[in-house]
Amino acid sequence: MEALSYCDSFVFVDDKQLDIIAKKVAKSIKYLMLPNAVDLKKLATFEKNNQQEEYIVVSRHLFKKNGVHIAIQAFNEAKLPDNVKMLILGMGDEFDNLRQLVGNLKLSDRILFKGSLKFEDSINYTINAKMALVPSIPLGDYIEATSLSMLEAMALGTPLIASNIGGLKQVLENTNSGILVEPNDIQGLAKAINELYFDQDLSAFLAKNARKLIVEKYSSDTWLEKKVNFLSNY
Repeated sequence: MEALSYCDSFVFVDDKQLDIIAKKVAKSIKYLMLPNAVDLKKLATFEKNNQQEEYIVVSRHLFKKNGVHIAIQAFNEAKLPDNVKMLILGMGDEFDNLRQLVGNLKLSDRILFKGSLKFEDSINYTINAKMALVPSIPLGDYIEATSLSMLEAMALGTPLIASNIGGLKQVLENTNSGILVEPNDIQGLAKAINELYFDQDLSAFLAKNARKLIVEKYSSDTWLEKKVNFLSNY
């Protein structure tokens, strides 16, 4: 707290961080809102393939705050064809609990854990997915900031469903670039999954808008330009 009092400016990734610091320092502060960003040039080197397999991707560390258990239960409730799978990319301390949940739901043949992957492998799975889920939940004082996996999916043209909280909401709200669902709402997420899977026009519409939004506001070039301009005032 004492260290904060010596700072005359801040860089935040979302409004939640701004609120927390503003309350702690209890004074007017100079700040830059600088969400996470993605390298569009690097992502442009990846292409969709012609595979027949259909799957939903959840690219998240397996921690409770990331809500992967909600995604699993929503997938169980969704009315998708039996050939559609869910791929979970990542590892974490919830792995055993999540694997047990999948077993209890008798979905071990449809929900597959891919573990920690190289960036290239993770992106290849994401670009070829029917949709990506970012089902984060509030946990104590923690609320999800801008998710890199969310921005990557949007940049790659993969339709997105995310929780209506924190930085996820800040990116997607009123943009027609993805579907926002209340956190911990299993039935709501299942309904959104069905809607996005069966409505190809909606899927394409959201994906197109998402790509445009990333190009305009969340590219690494834009991120760098904003930061340089901010620092140049000192």
